[in-house]
Amino acid sequence: MNLTNQHIEFIDNYLRNSGVVYADIRFEMVDHVATALEQQEGDFMENFRLYMVENKKSLLNNNTVFAKQARRRALKALLKTMVKPRFIAVTALLMIIFKFAIDVYEPETIKDALTVVYLFLLFVMALLAKFGLKGGYSKFSVVDKLGSALTSTAYILFVLIRPDKLISDNNWLIGYYTLFTVFMLSGIYTYYTLASKYKLLYDGNR
Repeated sequence: MNLTNQHIEFIDNYLRNSGVVYADIRFEMVDHVATALEQQEGDFMENFRLYMVENKKSLLNNNTVFAKQARRRALKALLKTMVKPRFIAVTALLMIIFKFAIDVYEPETIKDALTVVYLFLLFVMALLAKFGLKGGYSKFSVVDKLGSALTSTAYILFVLIRPDKLISDNNWLIGYYTLFTVFMLSGIYTYYTLASKYKLLYDGNR
């Protein structure tokens, strides 16, 4: 049985309505289901119904597994970005800047200024998530997990934990500010890069 574009779209919508929200995971599942149905003869709807009766639970379990794996892939992509030469250079530059700033300003003043910077970066990331490059991004597993990791980490390590109150040694405080800023910058860069890549790879094939 040859599947039409309408059949493919039907499978995609069915999986989306069944809770497979991430476009990249759904793309692979649609391909898997379509391949299985193309090997059968007869009516598409009847074959699809029978296939889902037998395989829907397994597909949804795989969806959960793939979503968990996406978090590890997101963190791995972030770490790869942080050790790139350009970000190592940024790390060295930031250490110099923070060393100068902490000699001139109070640690609390620096912390407040950085809070504004980090909120701006998260706002930029939120805009990318909503509007994307051209017409908005679909929801991709690795990108989404990276975004949630950045947001939660920023809140925990910079809002709940006040480094200017917790760390008394200026050298340690410089290191903290440097690493956290590199984490945020490389996170935004990785988010943007992955979102663009996934959009081209998956949205471009729809």
